[in-house]
Amino acid sequence: MVLGSVHGIDEALAVVIVQMKPISAADMGEVQRNVNTLCAWLDRAKAGFPGADLVVFPEGSLQGYHVTNWEDTVVDLEGPEVAALATHCRQLGVWAHFSLLERNPGGGKPYNTSLLIDDKGEVALRYVKVNPWVPLEECTPGDSFYVCAGPKGSRLGVITCYDGDMPEAAREVASLGANVLIRGAAYMEPYSDPWVFTNRARAWENLLYVVAVNQVGTDPMYTYVGRSMIVDFDGAIITALSAHAEGMTKADIYPALVDSARKQYAEQNHLYNLLHRGYSALPPEGKRDNPYRFYRNWK
Repeated sequence: MVLGSVHGIDEALAVVIVQMKPISAADMGEVQRNVNTLCAWLDRAKAGFPGADLVVFPEGSLQGYHVTNWEDTVVDLEGPEVAALATHCRQLGVWAHFSLLERNPGGGKPYNTSLLIDDKGEVALRYVKVNPWVPLEECTPGDSFYVCAGPKGSRLGVITCYDGDMPEAAREVASLGANVLIRGAAYMEPYSDPWVFTNRARAWENLLYVVAVNQVGTDPMYTYVGRSMIVDFDGAIITALSAHAEGMTKADIYPALVDSARKQYAEQNHLYNLLHRGYSALPPEGKRDNPYRFYRNWK
């Protein structure tokens, strides 16, 4: 299922997570202020952690969420806002994850889009949220998940907020070969505990790192739980931020360890065991058929 990494086990991917409160933009001027804030955070992250490879921002980092004017602040991928962020990534030589409301070219409701921009200022991955948080998130859902090659032997996959409440979303990204899962979120109270245990569960279920970055503070509608974190592939929290304040922290993770674990673990190798059921009794492959009626009967 997963190709072996050509990078060494000891090669660290330096990840900075930024927990922030974007402006709930009512117009494009306020969107530009968020762009400026994101660039300032990138500067701060690179100054504080000069070896940073990847900086991750939460869902809604470009526009926030405005109760009445949110559809007036959608942007285009070719627009000046994304161009400014891409230029800043190139100037700093860092990868970054951003989240934005993207204009739907068909004229429908906008997309909740996440972008991975590489250290050359190119869009390495575009993901449209597959599971909008209904009924209040009026965004057109996407239909596909993606993984891209990142720095230090990483293979980066992206889901967004409520996607992570669905085991299927993270499992799909893992099945595509991701060893690092990025989950940007605007996860609100009263769901502070689910935010924590779903991040840990998705890492444990899929033998991958989870980089989960959430908004903080209160906007015109919600109070966001913060508690951004990086989770090891055994489900343990490596580093985390508080529930109450903007800030950033950093951790070194080792994507090649995920590749090694998936190849070598004899027990608790969930991805392998899902597809090779009971291989001890039925060597060498176990049962390969799908026993889950839910998936067979999907309509």
